[in-house]
Amino acid sequence: MTRKLEIIRTEMRCHAPFTLFGAFTGLVCMILLRNLSHDTSRLVFYVFHPGHVLLSAIVIGSMFQLHAGRGRFITVILISFLGSIVIGH
Repeated sequence: MTRKLEIIRTEMRCHAPFTLFGAFTGLVCMILLRNLSHDTSRLVFYVFHPGHVLLSAIVIGSMFQLHAGRGRFITVILISFLGSIVIGH
């Protein structure tokens, strides 16, 4: 197996528990909040969605900095922003 594939496999294995926890938490939130009114659901969406995009950007920036070495701050910010938008949407 090539070095890059080994790194990807290791990262996927290490992050699987966090992914499962996030998915489980999302399902629990959906079940608990299923009877909200349309207006309240809309407000909840506008809290959860930006939070999700922010967490995605933090993870993408961290992974970039971890594997690409020390990058300039603006580069990490751009990768984080673009990565969270492109991958998440």
